[in-house]
Amino acid sequence: SAGPGDIHVRSDGILDQTFSGAATDWHVGGGVWSVHDRWACYPGWSWFGGVDPEGDPKNPIVWCKDEWLGDLVLQFWSAVIMDLPKEPGYSDPSDLNCTICANGSDLCSGYSFVFAGDHNKQAKILRGNDVVATNDKGVFINPKSNNAAFHRHWFETRVEKRGGHIEYYVDDQFMGSFDDPEPLSSGGIALWSYNNGMNIARVRISAETRLRGAVAGYR
Repeated sequence: SAGPGDIHVRSDGILDQTFSGAATDWHVGGGVWSVHDRWACYPGWSWFGGVDPEGDPKNPIVWCKDEWLGDLVLQFWSAVIMDLPKEPGYSDPSDLNCTICANGSDLCSGYSFVFAGDHNKQAKILRGNDVVATNDKGVFINPKSNNAAFHRHWFETRVEKRGGHIEYYVDDQFMGSFDDPEPLSSGGIALWSYNNGMNIARVRISAETRLRGAVAGYR
């Protein structure tokens, strides 16, 4: 008889990745995405991540190749990559961000969710270029290498979209919501930062419909 280890449950509308293998479901929109050390003071602890050493501004972006339609939930666990060898360890700790319902190349074509934005001053939701919600509590607390609660923490971002209603959480703390009278119904998903490197430990996406490779033209 089959045991629990012999049972596998799958859904076409779900993507759940820990990046233990090649990130073939994603394509680079900006910067360099590969395996990156998270801590300059302790190299060797590495995860999938993006940096943008040549950008001005530095804006690493990675897009899921799939198009997601209808109601969806996006979750990801991320952290800022340490870029200074000593305390404070981080030159400008900010911006663990994502975008949904976009066209696969332009972040301003969808809904964007910014945590610790504007140099760690606020969280915000944008529809295109328009800010539709802000929260001044959506910031890093004491973002220095000697603060283990920041330095070793993976921040969990959760975005929920049901029809035109959107909710945004970080570490289960409510960051804001938005009711769009003309909601975007589908598109691509991006993870990105601004003036920082970004490591990603896990991504989980679930939606009513998933079109594989449709956003980046890989279908």
